[in-house]
Amino acid sequence: MVSSILNRAGDSRLASDIWASFGLPDNNALLAGVAELAQALLDWYGAPRDPRLIWRFCGELSGCRVLLYGAGTLTRALLRQSPVNMQVVGVIDRMAAEIGVFEGVPVVSPTQAAKMSFDYVLLAHNVYEMEMQRTLIDAGISPNRIIAVHADPRYRSLAAETTATLIERASRRPVEAVIISCCNTSIINDQQMTGWLSPERTVEFFIGRGNGELDASAPYETIDLQESLDALQGALLRMRPRVIYVRSLLYKNYLGMLIKHWLPSSVVIQEFYDYSALWPDNDLIQLFGLDLVSINWLRRAELVAALTLDMVISKRGGGEWREVWNRCTAPYRMIFPQVTPPSAAAPPPSAGDLVYAGFLPAPSFLRTFPIGYNFLPLLEEVCQAGGLTADIFNSSHTVDNGADIFAEYLERYAHPPLTYHARLSYLELLNRMRGYRYGWLYNDQKT
Repeated sequence: MVSSILNRAGDSRLASDIWASFGLPDNNALLAGVAELAQALLDWYGAPRDPRLIWRFCGELSGCRVLLYGAGTLTRALLRQSPVNMQVVGVIDRMAAEIGVFEGVPVVSPTQAAKMSFDYVLLAHNVYEMEMQRTLIDAGISPNRIIAVHADPRYRSLAAETTATLIERASRRPVEAVIISCCNTSIINDQQMTGWLSPERTVEFFIGRGNGELDASAPYETIDLQESLDALQGALLRMRPRVIYVRSLLYKNYLGMLIKHWLPSSVVIQEFYDYSALWPDNDLIQLFGLDLVSINWLRRAELVAALTLDMVISKRGGGEWREVWNRCTAPYRMIFPQVTPPSAAAPPPSAGDLVYAGFLPAPSFLRTFPIGYNFLPLLEEVCQAGGLTADIFNSSHTVDNGADIFAEYLERYAHPPLTYHARLSYLELLNRMRGYRYGWLYNDQKT
């Protein structure tokens, strides 16, 4: 049960301060700025992310010569279903040199785009429109020629009915507790949560990037809010649950701060799978697509949460963690995700010497951006020099998305001593990891 897990978990009372090195103000000034930060987050992330609304919005751009920013899933959908009279003259992407052509359309860098003939640049990204806009302005493109779709008042107007429907659907039955998730990664999973939060009196809101399909076998009724902070705020203010449990990925670490700001009398607990405060700025910029403004927002939100929430949970602990938690007053619990006691069953046959299981960027990305995840050459050298074998399981390489992106790894590391694999299910991975002698830990962070 979650309550017993929390009681057993280690309590950190920690000692030096890194927040001031990020340029954050003292606690009083930080808390005084919460309302302004909350409004800025609603302005950028309030509207639902709905491709059907984007296509309707694009219909107003008929006759325009348009550049799309980002050679990704949403741009692909727009290229395949864009209005007949909207002429897409190029796709902007920071990896333009690697991509070349996307869906038959030339890919250019922001600097190259600034020299082209076009009417507008259309930013239609679920998360990073704000960062994209600043990148284009820095490249010399006028703000008047940049349309950030989800923050545009015309799109917000189109989305008003969808937002109202989401609020109505989310708040249709009375509950005591709400779980808010933005991915399928968790520290305390739903099955563990059922010992504390009854499924009959709890609802789960999904506010992450998904394919529209939720797990029907999950213990909690789950409602997809299409990443809309407007819908989340409207539903929570209508329901006013007694307990709100938040799971966040790094780029949505602001959720706990927001919810406690909206509902200060509710018990708000947040599990942070990672902290922006522990990542080098360069990796946050290159790997996550953040910029210095959004990094500052996240770090402010993380510190506010650590001052105001009823409990904070994370995987982090140890000496250097004291630098993070020194200014923080919320109760803190360190819990490593989904650890279970050793099984009495015999271990599986030996799988090899070393295993790495985690995130690994595409080779083209690592060639373009110098970040800390480029550890494969070192691992390859260790295997060859030491006569060892190693397996790589890439969490970002799924069955539906990865064969082309990671083809270079599949070819180069097809056989021992270093063998590359797509991701496994969590349970399968845990079972298989018991057969290795050592784990390979990539950690360029502070703990």
